[in-house]
Amino acid sequence: MRFCSSVYLIQSPHTHYREQAFTASDRVEYRWVLSLNSCKLFIITSPATLIAKFHHQKSGVLNPNRVWAHLEIYPAGQHITNEIFLTFIYVEQI
Repeated sequence: MRFCSSVYLIQSPHTHYREQAFTASDRVEYRWVLSLNSCKLFIITSPATLIAKFHHQKSGVLNPNRVWAHLEIYPAGQHITNEIFLTFIYVEQI
């Protein structure tokens, strides 16, 4: 699969969270919303539609139910999985 979207990222001026937007190969605009404890991807025109969510690792000395960090991509985003993954890595690094 070829990564062929024209990605442009817009950073929000808010300090308690960041927003990064990109246009995928399906010509739909998506927005990553990153806060201190969450990272979620939405369609800009339908902010209630969750496309992907990053789950942080949950562990502890007294917690036997360790949950590994993982990126969950919902059915609405299955057709652009590669673009979701690549933009997730990018927005986490900036």
